[in-house]
Amino acid sequence: MSDWRIQILKEIESVRDPREKAQCEVIESYTNIADKYVSRPNPLHSDQNTRADTLKYAELAAENVKLRQAAKALKIKLQNSIDEQAVRTRTIAMLQDEILTYHLQLNMADEKISSLTKENAQLINRWMERVARETEKLNDANAFIER
Repeated sequence: MSDWRIQILKEIESVRDPREKAQCEVIESYTNIADKYVSRPNPLHSDQNTRADTLKYAELAAENVKLRQAAKALKIKLQNSIDEQAVRTRTIAMLQDEILTYHLQLNMADEKISSLTKENAQLINRWMERVARETEKLNDANAFIER
């Protein structure tokens, strides 16, 4: 994997991991309450109900509702993070495509500059040869006239 990809993954993980660890207590509490709820008989149908059990059940049910709401909010946050990451990934891909396009254009421009430089050198050489021939002719003509 490229260095820039590794760097981006590390940055994403450095943001994601603290978020997940911050919600660890909520998840643990929810799991504990759910376990208690499942393992306990329903106090409303039991013949051995006591007021304390009913109150405890009501508290657990209220906490269960709160934890479900918290879990729902966390799911929404997670989906938002996933969506943001998808947008970032598409943006990175588009930027990489643009960079590739610019590199191709730069290479084409370099090739054109190289060919124009060669052509210019050839034109200068031909012109210098022509001027040298014309100078030779003038010198020969002057030498002929002076005799």
